[in-house]
Amino acid sequence: SCKAAPALCCGGYNLSCFRGCFCDEACVSFGDCCSDYNSTCKGLPDVLIVNVRLRASLDKPEEAVLYT
Repeated sequence: SCKAAPALCCGGYNLSCFRGCFCDEACVSFGDCCSDYNSTCKGLPDVLIVNVRLRASLDKPEEAVLYT
């Protein structure tokens, strides 16, 4: 959860901005945001974000699994 004290919101791509899910701006592209990312970090209503790409594919391409 991004809103758990202390609230966590990070700019850009930040692997340390993780609480079981991500609270960085890149999570929108990767589809791995915490469910409260929009309301906590952007002031928007929360919506379900579907995984479209695995963050692991950038860090460890040999271990990445592609879903289509």
